Amino acid sequence: MCRTLFLSTIVILLFVLASASAAPTAQEILVSARAQIAQQQTELEGQLRENDLIVPFRLTQSGPIIRYTFSNPDEALQLRLGDAGSQLEEITREGVDKIAGAEFNQKVRGTAITYEDLA
Repeated sequence: MCRTLFLSTIVILLFVLASASAAPTAQEILVSARAQIAQQQTELEGQLRENDLIVPFRLTQSGPIIRYTFSNPDEALQLRLGDAGSQLEEITREGVDKIAGAEFNQKVRGTAITYEDLA
């Protein structure tokens, strides 16, 4: 009886150990998070506010690209999320201009929000 109980316990322990998967590595978690971001599709409307100033905008996420669209005057900013970091760009009729350096400290539409805050 004791031997049967002992063998049953060993079999159960082996089954539990075999079915338990190892915890994912940091790299596996990062790959999974990036894959989920790449599948997201979101569209929101919001406002930037500074005292009496209200600046409406539309935020659109399509995979790793987040776009901020303003009107009056028309302006579009695009944030590209990548493996090595992110890149904030301004979309104009002439093309795409990267926002970098001192431009990050500029305020967006006269609010306290800077381009760096969006990036």
